[in-house]
Amino acid sequence: MQRRIYPTRFGQMHLRSNDGKGVPLVLLHMSPRSGAMWELLQEKLTRPTHAPDRLGYGFSDAPPWALSLEQYAQGTVDGLKAAGMKGDIDILGMHTGSMEAIEVAHQIGAHVRRIIAVGMPLFSAEEQQRRVEMYSEQPL
Repeated sequence: MQRRIYPTRFGQMHLRSNDGKGVPLVLLHMSPRSGAMWELLQEKLTRPTHAPDRLGYGFSDAPPWALSLEQYAQGTVDGLKAAGMKGDIDILGMHTGSMEAIEVAHQIGAHVRRIIAVGMPLFSAEEQQRRVEMYSEQPL
C-alpha cells in the first residue's frame, strides 16, 4: 500500500493506492470515515485501487470553508489527477461517497466506465434538516 499526499485547489489530499492490472478502482468513503475503511478490500483486489481521504477527513487537510458536494468532488478529481491518474476508471462510493462518485463522474465524463453506489443517502428536506441538527449537537 502506498500512501501519498497530493495538492488540490482546496488543500492537500491523502491517497492510499495499490498497484495492479486493469482499470483502476477509486473507492470513496462515507462520512465521517476516511479511505482507511477500504484498506482490507484494497489488499484483496488485483486491480489498481485508490482510496482518498475526502478533504476534512483522515489525513487530508481541512478545507478552507464548508465545501459543496461539487467542490468536494473537484478536490477529489484534482487529487487523482495530481497522482497521475489518466484514462478510464471505475468508482465505488458508499453512502456520502456514492453521491460524490456521481459528481466526480459528472465532472470527468467519459473517463468513468462504471459507478457502484452503495447506500445512497436520499433524504427529504425535513430529514436533511434533522441530520444537520443531529450532527451539529455532537462534540468533535
